[in-house]
Amino acid sequence: MENRELKNPEPEHLTHEQMNELIKQGNGSFKKLPNVLKIGVIDVQRSANNLMGSVLKARSAYINGFYIEAISLVLQHIDFHLRMYWVIKNKKGKVFDETDKVFFGQLINNCKDVGFNNVLADKIKDFNTNRVKAIHKFALGEIEYNDLKQVCDTHRNLEVEVFNYVRDEIGVSVYSMEDLGNPGDVLWGPF
Repeated sequence: MENRELKNPEPEHLTHEQMNELIKQGNGSFKKLPNVLKIGVIDVQRSANNLMGSVLKARSAYINGFYIEAISLVLQHIDFHLRMYWVIKNKKGKVFDETDKVFFGQLINNCKDVGFNNVLADKIKDFNTNRVKAIHKFALGEIEYNDLKQVCDTHRNLEVEVFNYVRDEIGVSVYSMEDLGNPGDVLWGPF
Protein backbone atom coordinates (compact mmCIF):
# COMPACT_ATOMS: atom_id res chain seq x y z
CA MET A 1 0.00 0.00 0.00
CA GLU A 2 1.24 3.46 -0.84
CA ASN A 3 1.99 5.53 2.26
CA ARG A 4 0.54 9.02 1.82
CA GLU A 5 0.80 11.81 4.36
CA LEU A 6 -2.39 13.57 5.39
CA LYS A 7 -0.36 16.35 7.06
CA ASN A 8 -1.96 15.82 10.48
CA PRO A 9 -5.34 17.45 9.88
CA GLU A 10 -7.59 17.80 12.91
CA PRO A 11 -9.80 14.66 13.01
CA GLU A 12 -13.05 16.65 13.22
CA HIS A 13 -12.09 18.49 10.01
CA LEU A 14 -11.38 15.49 7.82
CA THR A 15 -13.55 14.81 4.82
CA HIS A 16 -15.20 11.40 4.53
CA GLU A 17 -12.60 10.41 1.94
CA GLN A 18 -9.65 11.58 4.10
CA MET A 19 -10.99 9.73 7.12
CA ASN A 20 -11.52 6.57 5.09
CA GLU A 21 -7.91 6.80 3.82
CA LEU A 22 -6.62 7.34 7.35
CA ILE A 23 -8.53 4.29 8.60
CA LYS A 24 -7.21 2.17 5.75
CA GLN A 25 -3.63 3.27 6.49
CA GLY A 26 -4.19 2.26 10.13
CA ASN A 27 -4.53 -1.38 9.04
CA GLY A 28 -6.89 -2.31 11.88
CA SER A 29 -5.46 0.00 14.53
CA PHE A 30 -8.71 2.00 14.57
CA LYS A 31 -11.27 0.46 16.91
CA LYS A 32 -15.04 0.66 16.93
CA LEU A 33 -16.48 0.79 20.42
CA PRO A 34 -20.11 0.24 21.38
CA ASN A 35 -22.69 2.65 20.11
CA VAL A 36 -23.13 5.28 22.82
CA LEU A 37 -26.91 5.16 22.49
CA LYS A 38 -26.69 1.73 24.16
CA ILE A 39 -25.01 3.11 27.29
CA GLY A 40 -27.59 5.79 28.13
CA VAL A 41 -26.21 8.78 26.20
CA ILE A 42 -28.93 11.34 25.62
CA ASP A 43 -27.20 13.75 23.21
CA VAL A 44 -24.42 12.14 21.15
CA GLN A 45 -22.62 15.35 20.12
CA ARG A 46 -22.81 16.95 23.55
CA SER A 47 -21.59 13.72 25.17
CA ALA A 48 -18.63 13.55 22.77
CA ASN A 49 -17.71 17.18 23.44
CA ASN A 50 -18.06 16.73 27.21
CA LEU A 51 -16.03 13.52 27.25
CA MET A 52 -13.21 14.91 25.11
CA GLY A 53 -12.91 17.99 27.27
CA SER A 54 -13.23 16.21 30.60
CA VAL A 55 -9.73 14.74 30.62
CA LEU A 56 -8.16 18.19 30.24
CA LYS A 57 -10.61 19.66 32.74
CA ALA A 58 -9.73 16.97 35.29
CA ARG A 59 -6.02 17.71 34.84
CA SER A 60 -6.66 21.44 35.15
CA ALA A 61 -8.79 20.92 38.27
CA TYR A 62 -5.98 18.88 39.84
CA ILE A 63 -3.29 21.43 38.97
CA ASN A 64 -5.41 24.21 40.47
CA GLY A 65 -6.19 22.28 43.65
CA PHE A 66 -9.83 21.49 42.90
CA TYR A 67 -9.49 17.87 43.90
CA ILE A 68 -13.17 17.02 44.33
CA GLU A 69 -13.79 18.27 40.77
CA ALA A 70 -10.85 16.24 39.46
CA ILE A 71 -12.11 13.09 41.20
CA SER A 72 -15.65 13.62 39.88
CA LEU A 73 -14.47 14.02 36.29
CA VAL A 74 -12.28 10.91 36.50
CA LEU A 75 -15.27 8.98 37.85
CA GLN A 76 -17.42 10.04 34.90
CA HIS A 77 -14.78 8.90 32.44
CA ILE A 78 -14.43 5.51 34.10
CA ASP A 79 -18.21 5.12 34.37
CA PHE A 80 -18.60 5.81 30.64
CA HIS A 81 -16.13 3.08 29.69
CA LEU A 82 -17.42 0.54 32.22
CA ARG A 83 -20.87 0.98 30.68
CA MET A 84 -19.40 0.22 27.25
CA TYR A 85 -17.71 -2.91 28.58
CA TRP A 86 -20.84 -4.19 30.30
CA VAL A 87 -23.09 -3.56 27.28
CA ILE A 88 -20.85 -5.72 25.10
CA LYS A 89 -20.03 -8.43 27.63
CA ASN A 90 -23.40 -9.11 29.25
CA LYS A 91 -24.93 -12.19 27.62
CA LYS A 92 -28.52 -10.96 27.75
CA GLY A 93 -28.04 -8.08 25.29
CA LYS A 94 -29.09 -5.55 27.92
CA VAL A 95 -28.38 -1.87 27.40
CA PHE A 96 -28.61 1.24 29.57
CA ASP A 97 -31.49 3.58 28.82
CA GLU A 98 -31.48 7.34 29.32
CA THR A 99 -33.14 7.08 32.73
CA ASP A 100 -30.79 4.45 34.13
CA LYS A 101 -29.34 5.30 37.53
CA VAL A 102 -26.98 2.42 38.26
CA PHE A 103 -24.64 3.14 41.17
CA PHE A 104 -20.95 3.18 40.33
CA GLY A 105 -20.07 0.42 42.82
CA GLN A 106 -22.77 -1.81 41.35
CA LEU A 107 -21.49 -1.09 37.84
CA ILE A 108 -18.00 -2.24 38.87
CA ASN A 109 -19.48 -5.46 40.28
CA ASN A 110 -21.60 -5.99 37.17
CA CYS A 111 -18.49 -5.68 35.01
CA LYS A 112 -16.59 -8.13 37.21
CA ASP A 113 -19.49 -10.57 36.84
CA VAL A 114 -19.02 -10.57 33.06
CA GLY A 115 -15.23 -10.98 33.06
CA PHE A 116 -13.64 -7.62 33.85
CA ASN A 117 -10.02 -7.89 35.02
CA ASN A 118 -10.04 -8.41 38.82
CA VAL A 119 -6.87 -6.42 39.53
CA LEU A 120 -8.12 -3.41 37.59
CA ALA A 121 -11.58 -3.75 39.15
CA ASP A 122 -9.97 -3.67 42.59
CA LYS A 123 -8.12 -0.46 41.66
CA ILE A 124 -11.44 1.06 40.57
CA LYS A 125 -13.10 -0.06 43.81
CA ASP A 126 -10.32 1.56 45.83
CA PHE A 127 -10.75 4.75 43.82
CA ASN A 128 -14.50 4.59 44.47
CA THR A 129 -14.01 4.16 48.22
CA ASN A 130 -11.82 7.27 48.26
CA ARG A 131 -14.25 9.10 45.98
CA VAL A 132 -17.10 8.45 48.41
CA LYS A 133 -14.98 9.87 51.24
CA ALA A 134 -14.09 12.90 49.14
CA ILE A 135 -17.55 13.72 47.87
CA HIS A 136 -19.91 12.39 50.52
CA LYS A 137 -17.84 12.49 53.71
CA PHE A 138 -15.67 15.59 53.32
CA ALA A 139 -18.17 17.92 55.00
CA LEU A 140 -18.72 15.31 57.71
CA GLY A 141 -15.02 15.45 58.62
CA GLU A 142 -13.85 12.03 57.47
CA ILE A 143 -11.10 13.49 55.29
CA GLU A 144 -9.07 16.70 55.09
CA TYR A 145 -9.22 18.65 51.83
CA ASN A 146 -5.45 18.46 51.36
CA ASP A 147 -5.65 14.66 51.69
CA LEU A 148 -7.70 14.65 48.48
CA LYS A 149 -4.54 15.45 46.54
CA GLN A 150 -3.19 12.07 47.66
CA VAL A 151 -6.39 10.42 46.41
CA CYS A 152 -5.77 11.99 43.00
CA ASP A 153 -2.08 11.05 43.04
CA THR A 154 -2.79 7.45 44.04
CA HIS A 155 -5.22 7.01 41.16
CA ARG A 156 -3.43 9.12 38.56
CA ASN A 157 -4.19 7.89 35.03
CA LEU A 158 -6.68 5.26 36.23
CA GLU A 159 -9.19 6.51 33.66
CA VAL A 160 -6.59 5.97 30.91
CA GLU A 161 -5.83 2.48 32.19
CA VAL A 162 -9.55 1.65 32.20
CA PHE A 163 -10.06 3.08 28.72
CA ASN A 164 -7.11 1.15 27.29
CA TYR A 165 -8.30 -2.09 28.87
CA VAL A 166 -11.87 -1.62 27.62
CA ARG A 167 -10.70 -0.65 24.13
CA ASP A 168 -8.45 -3.70 23.93
CA GLU A 169 -11.10 -6.06 25.31
CA ILE A 170 -14.15 -4.97 23.32
CA GLY A 171 -12.92 -2.76 20.47
CA VAL A 172 -13.49 -4.15 16.99
CA SER A 173 -10.91 -3.36 14.32
CA VAL A 174 -12.15 -1.04 11.60
CA TYR A 175 -10.67 -1.06 8.11
CA SER A 176 -12.89 1.51 6.34
CA MET A 177 -15.66 4.01 6.99
CA GLU A 178 -18.12 1.41 5.77
CA ASP A 179 -17.53 -0.46 9.05
CA LEU A 180 -19.26 2.46 10.78
CA GLY A 181 -22.32 4.40 9.84
CA ASN A 182 -24.80 4.44 12.71
CA PRO A 183 -25.36 7.60 14.74
CA GLY A 184 -23.59 7.06 18.04
CA ASP A 185 -20.86 4.76 16.72
CA VAL A 186 -17.55 5.44 18.45
CA LEU A 187 -14.27 5.28 16.57
CA TRP A 188 -10.97 5.37 18.42
CA GLY A 189 -7.75 5.68 16.51
CA PRO A 190 -4.04 6.00 17.14
CA PHE A 191 -4.02 9.81 17.14
